[in-house]
Amino acid sequence: MANISLTMAKHQANLELRRQSVLECRNSNLTVKQWCAEHHINPSTFYRWQKEVWNHETQSLISERQVAAAEPIRFAEISVPDVMKTASSEADIVLRKDEWTVEIRNSVDAALLSQILRVVGYRG
Repeated sequence: MANISLTMAKHQANLELRRQSVLECRNSNLTVKQWCAEHHINPSTFYRWQKEVWNHETQSLISERQVAAAEPIRFAEISVPDVMKTASSEADIVLRKDEWTVEIRNSVDAALLSQILRVVGYRG
């Protein structure tokens, strides 16, 4: 079991060194061929390192997004004045975007309208 941990630690250390080399090369304003020649590295080795780093980074991002996607969805709560509960059922304004619809009547309270527009992302 200790052998597996040591192997994993060595792999992580090598991966970090390769990541630093890839970043150094990409930020050097040299071509990969020039940078590799200066550092005595075969370009095919460099590209293999770059692919390994890329795969590791993308897997980390995917894992982070899967964890983030598992978080519960949060909804915005809007208080509706009593006057709105008794208003007619015909909307004067209808806002639609993707899978949601907001129907607004002329009798809407200004504060409620402001909340609705803020929630739907209106930046007027």
